[in-house]
Amino acid sequence: RPRVAETLRGFAELGFTILATDGTSRFLTEQGIANTKILKIVEGQPNVLDYIRNGQVRLVINTPSGEIARDDEKTMGAVSMEYKVPFITTASAAAAALSGLRSLAESELQVQSLQEWYRP
Repeated sequence: RPRVAETLRGFAELGFTILATDGTSRFLTEQGIANTKILKIVEGQPNVLDYIRNGQVRLVINTPSGEIARDDEKTMGAVSMEYKVPFITTASAAAAALSGLRSLAESELQVQSLQEWYRP
């Protein structure tokens, strides 16, 4: 969890609003990371699916544990794909995404062909 907390802190520093269900929200609050508590899918609405469908989510990070969480993951993944929202399911992938977004925020994107990169 400490790695996840630092990753989410990084997303918050980049201006992301963190949405979290009850347990995660409590943990993040304890870590001093601002977040908005939302309901789990099985708990009713509003939940992450509503936020995705309303265009209020740009990235989903979900690291499930337990059978109900796995069922929710399948539903979130399907809705995320339908609405073209990136869906991350591991702490390592979330950290890598954060690293890429930080790089983009710190420098201008440069596009070059492979030939330009590997020119002798």
